[in-house]
Amino acid sequence: MAEIEADRYALVSEGTVVNVILWDGNTETWAPPAGSIAVLCPDEVGTGWTYVHGDWQAPAEIEEESGA
Repeated sequence: MAEIEADRYALVSEGTVVNVILWDGNTETWAPPAGSIAVLCPDEVGTGWTYVHGDWQAPAEIEEESGA
């Protein structure tokens, strides 16, 4: 079986990363679901990140409420 070269893509829907996949970028064999886009991304990008105007943003840390 031939080895397929793949790159890391973030699936972005409404500006939020909903999944990260390995894909060869060939839209003849696969395309992102309707309403989302596939964007080449760096290794640190993951689910919950945002992608706006070409910029990646990590999700804000959720502060835990401390009980008294």
